[in-house]
Amino acid sequence: MKPDPFEQHLRRQPWRPVPPGWRDEILTRSTSGPQRTVAARPPAGFISHGFREWLWPHPGAWAGLAACWMTILTLHHLAAPSATELAQAREGARIAEVVFAAFGSPQTAELTSNSGPAPAADQPRRGRADQGRLETLPTLIPA
Repeated sequence: MKPDPFEQHLRRQPWRPVPPGWRDEILTRSTSGPQRTVAARPPAGFISHGFREWLWPHPGAWAGLAACWMTILTLHHLAAPSATELAQAREGARIAEVVFAAFGSPQTAELTSNSGPAPAADQPRRGRADQGRLETLPTLIPA
């Protein structure tokens, strides 16, 4: 490869030693550990710069996440019940309260509407537990 003119110019420059004052200062700073400089106030645009640095590793992923959130919020808004649906639900709840107040509970209201006596809970059921329609069908078919 052919070197650039700037590289050729640098090769022709003579080497000079580092000034002794600089050498001592550089060595003491490098061995003393990191020094922190505290700024009096954050620079202009600090918040936007902070967000940019935080979001920078994968900006496409953050954009995709933002799009997902916007989709979720839009679907949530579209799925909300309308004013008429809310009014119907309130009316149904009011009717249920009136029925519950009148009869005590929906089961009590069902039992009082039948004219026969209420069956006791501890009485055994009549018939076998495995008795069903499938057992009676073969007897109906003539052989």
